[in-house]
Amino acid sequence: MQLAEYLDQARRVAGLTSDHQLARALNINSSGVCWYRSRRSLPSDDTMIKIAALAGVDARVALLDLNVWRAGSPETRAIYEDMKRGVAAAAVLLSMMLTAAPAARAAEQVGHVSTSAGSELYIMRERRRRRASDARAEARLIPR
Repeated sequence: MQLAEYLDQARRVAGLTSDHQLARALNINSSGVCWYRSRRSLPSDDTMIKIAALAGVDARVALLDLNVWRAGSPETRAIYEDMKRGVAAAAVLLSMMLTAAPAARAAEQVGHVSTSAGSELYIMRERRRRRASDARAEARLIPR
């Protein structure tokens, strides 16, 4: 996401109708938002955190984006991009774990799922218990 996209999303999510209102919400000068949009200047870390909060974006990802934009060399930029992918992957994994836990508890209450002490989730099919008479009848059908 580019800085202008962060600013647009912050305005949209916060219900602000102008960059002037956005600047007031960020507690910066009105010309600051204009400078950010034109890429003449980049926000401070603290301002980027505020922009991310207004936009509903993870502040860690926003700070990594900010450092990607600030990076002086392609090597440094690549390192920040790699860090950003790691944060995104961790967020996806955490989200999956958080959504799987309530589903597992609900299914366990119904009797379809059993969980181990670890983080693995085992899903089992319900089986009808075979009666002894079923086993004997089946044994009679098998030729010896």
